Amino acid sequence: RQLLKNRSQLLDGTLGPSKNIGIIRECISALEKAGFQHPGSTDFPGEIWKLLRKIAVSQELTFGHASVLKELEEQLQNLRQGFRDVSLSMDEWWELLEFTLSSCQFYPERSEIERPVSGWLELPWESAPHLVLLSLPDTQVPGPKGLDSFLTPALCDYLGLYGHEDLAAFHAFRLRLLLESRKAWGRVDILLPDRALDDSPVLPSRFLFLSDEATILTRVDTLLGDRSISEKPLAAGFGSRISPPRASTPESISVTAFRAYLQNPFHFYLETLGGWSAPEPLPREMDPFVFGNLAHSVLEELNGSEQGIALKMEKDITAFLLEGLEKLAINRFGSTCPVSLRIQISSLAERFRAAAGIIARERQAGWVPVKVEWRFHKEIRFKIGGLELRGMVDLIEQNEDSGLYRIVDYKTSEKAVDPFKAHVSGTNSRSREPRLPECDFVDREKTWRWKDLQLPLYQKAVELLTGEFATCAYFNLSKAVGDIDIAEWRPNEEQRESAMAFAEAIVGQITAGRFPLEEKSAYEDKWLKWFGGDYRTNLDPDWLRMHGGTVHE
Repeated sequence: RQLLKNRSQLLDGTLGPSKNIGIIRECISALEKAGFQHPGSTDFPGEIWKLLRKIAVSQELTFGHASVLKELEEQLQNLRQGFRDVSLSMDEWWELLEFTLSSCQFYPERSEIERPVSGWLELPWESAPHLVLLSLPDTQVPGPKGLDSFLTPALCDYLGLYGHEDLAAFHAFRLRLLLESRKAWGRVDILLPDRALDDSPVLPSRFLFLSDEATILTRVDTLLGDRSISEKPLAAGFGSRISPPRASTPESISVTAFRAYLQNPFHFYLETLGGWSAPEPLPREMDPFVFGNLAHSVLEELNGSEQGIALKMEKDITAFLLEGLEKLAINRFGSTCPVSLRIQISSLAERFRAAAGIIARERQAGWVPVKVEWRFHKEIRFKIGGLELRGMVDLIEQNEDSGLYRIVDYKTSEKAVDPFKAHVSGTNSRSREPRLPECDFVDREKTWRWKDLQLPLYQKAVELLTGEFATCAYFNLSKAVGDIDIAEWRPNEEQRESAMAFAEAIVGQITAGRFPLEEKSAYEDKWLKWFGGDYRTNLDPDWLRMHGGTVHE
């Protein structure tokens, strides 16, 4: 959305709005002079269009005027559709029409030499205000045939699964993106072929039947009528390199942003700073984020309500968790969950049954909740490299006997995770160079490398609140219930100092606007196809040089 709204890249001075809107005002003026009266029909837009066409034909309009009238027809159709069930007066109809016209923009045609040819992957960045799509991918407009003789569309719907409509929906999203991008400032024309690439006929019924009679006849003529071959075909071009806009320096940064930058700085730029997300098919079940949120919501009630905090026996905690899960699942997904969702909810229930014993053991050992889902930036000021740090700690506990604090972060991943191994890894002679020098630190005569900074940053936030160092822990709610337990880690002084220094270095890179590409793309890179399959070939060379990337000329 941000790329398409960047008007400075999409339009220059020669592609401004035309003055052809004047012909519409001339037509309206002619109607008023003729003493036009409401014909008594409920189809005011339709009646207006008929009269405008009569005037337009009599005036022998130029091609430019005709294109403007075509735009007016579309606006009148929108009015007809939007207000078909509303009773409006004559003045109200005119007011709506004037408002619609005042918000329209009309663009002149480019000359042949200015008309580049782009592929589907390039279209989201195409700068032309007028796009002409020459046919569509075969799955762009789906037919009625199912792709699986056993899992029919009806059966998929009943089971809560997703069938062949997924791919069609994804293509429809791309097409809608193009249409919406030019809704207020440009135009899109689609030329549908009468034959596919294998020379088989394309059935017009897929395109025609949801239309009025006049539109159907026009479409049939377009699809099946004789067309002459142009003597001067459009000049081909290779499009332009993508030059992402410079990201503005954020005023704050979240704890999770550090891991995102370490994993892939360019993806961090697109998603965290740009706020973009690569279009993906609808999930067939809860994704890890939604699954984790469901678990966190139930545990928040256990650790945040008076009733939940008072529980110390395993059976009572189990009953509380299972009842809370069932209520929350019904509220979010309804009482008739699809099979795939019900399996996931059952899996989470099994994890809660195993976790209840661990929670009971820890509470009987003196650990009591102090803060739940603690958004520390609302209580303390914590700055890294001049940026405010934001974050939310799942749970802070304090031991009634020792007075020690403990940070607990819930993990609903497939396998149990050790917090130290999740944050650092060892290095050897075969290890690649660190992303930044501060990425490596020496502890007990061994060189370690940071992969995440979450728990050390949480620990610092708790220190600013309480004046005490807290133990860090993962509460693993893993798929294998035998591995469900608490794994602790208390970062030592060397680790804490190194973590803060590395966080400062990452913020320095972000504020300097440096988001280098990875040397090798991940096996499944969800962004790669949106950049033509090769970042270095399709990104602007100057942008790559600024970010320290290799340039493919």
